[in-house]
Amino acid sequence: MEAGELEKCLEAERALVQPYANATTAKKIIRIGEEMKTARTATDKAVRKVLDRIAEQDALFDRMWAADMRGIKRWQAENPEEREMTWPGRETLVHWLLERLARAEGKQLGKPEPEGK
Repeated sequence: MEAGELEKCLEAERALVQPYANATTAKKIIRIGEEMKTARTATDKAVRKVLDRIAEQDALFDRMWAADMRGIKRWQAENPEEREMTWPGRETLVHWLLERLARAEGKQLGKPEPEGK
């Protein structure tokens, strides 16, 4: 419910309550309505914050996925007959990429840890 709609509801509530209730009851009902409006505003802000965080995490996941896919395609292209239908684990892929970097820099890396350890 939008803020304007909530205001209209509160005004309608005030108009209905005023003629039939004593002043104390009417004031309580109006105060409760205003408290509900405040709570709704706080809830809306919290929901927006959560939705923004979810969108941020989705964007991060999409970037990581794309980067992984680029690395996997390069890993597969190095030996297409054996790797065409295989995806390496992240550890294997990172080690392979580091080996390529080391070769380009004229260095040598040790053996990778077995996956899952």
